[in-house]
Amino acid sequence: MLKINFDFEELLGDIISFNGLYIDLLDCNEYTIWYLIRQAGIKSFLPVLNTKAFYNNKSNIDEIGFGIYRDLNLKEIKNNLDKYYNIKIVHFDKTKSNFIDFIKDGISKKQFIFTLYDFYYDTLVSDPKVHDLHGHPVTGIDDERDIFLSLLPGKYEVRFVDLERMLREYIEVSSEAENYCFYLETSKFNYPNDTKVLNIIQTDIINTLNDWKEEIEYFNQYIIELNKVISFTQENKKDFALKERLLFNSIMEGMHGNFIFKLRLISENYNVSTYDFEEEFFNNRKQSIIISNLYRKAAVILDDDEAYFNDLIRRISQNIYKFFVVESSEILYKFIEFIRKEGIVDVFEN
Repeated sequence: MLKINFDFEELLGDIISFNGLYIDLLDCNEYTIWYLIRQAGIKSFLPVLNTKAFYNNKSNIDEIGFGIYRDLNLKEIKNNLDKYYNIKIVHFDKTKSNFIDFIKDGISKKQFIFTLYDFYYDTLVSDPKVHDLHGHPVTGIDDERDIFLSLLPGKYEVRFVDLERMLREYIEVSSEAENYCFYLETSKFNYPNDTKVLNIIQTDIINTLNDWKEEIEYFNQYIIELNKVISFTQENKKDFALKERLLFNSIMEGMHGNFIFKLRLISENYNVSTYDFEEEFFNNRKQSIIISNLYRKAAVILDDDEAYFNDLIRRISQNIYKFFVVESSEILYKFIEFIRKEGIVDVFEN
């Protein structure tokens, strides 16, 4: 048995969701690397710098996919660990070691291992039917049972052979193979220069708020396109509703959590409370669940009642405008006024 001993609440209590073993509004790969960051001894939210927190791309989100943001953010966080803390990323290299020895090496250095996990190949899960590949932290090894351990005792365990197969399958189809198994090398860990960090935080705030403005404009344009759906054929209506259901469901698991972490970074560096903004922003983003469910309902009832489908599309359009345009704009400009008043950012172009 080789495992890292840690107090779960002490280690992750400031980032973990109250509702489960994840971080609110973050993609699973991003929140898994934050587990590694906390285990490495970094209590700051500084690694969130320059990550994307809003959908600022002018293209249609469906066309570029959420994955592009996930991969870019993971890369940015890794860069920040190197740039500000001199922490290197040690990736698994099958030419230098076998998979189990690599994980043992990281665990012996008291570092969690970032791996990818897929329910489909887990023989400890009864009757898995779908692929669900996501970030997964390994915190120890049970040699007697050939089991990798995770964050909670007796939970989320996975067999050696199963995890190896998951990673092997991923490598065959992915161009981002370096993001499937790694740990943090902290032997030369140091702390960043506070003065330089403040300047970088200010720049990041401005960039993030500009991204937020662009996201609001994206949803404005989205509504225009959404209103055209009523004239689609039945088949195209159903396809659209099912696809957009996944889109808005993904918003709750996407990257908006980076903005909440950026708020906390402001709090820790400027001695101000951003809690009210965190709560207001989180409640705003939760509305995506309602929209996702409305899309699902629309797809289900379409064959029996197309008129009701059209009514639901209008209702969805109204909700998107209310929450992701009007309310989102109100929160944005309230926050801009807040950072001006507190002297955090002196100049911000409207």
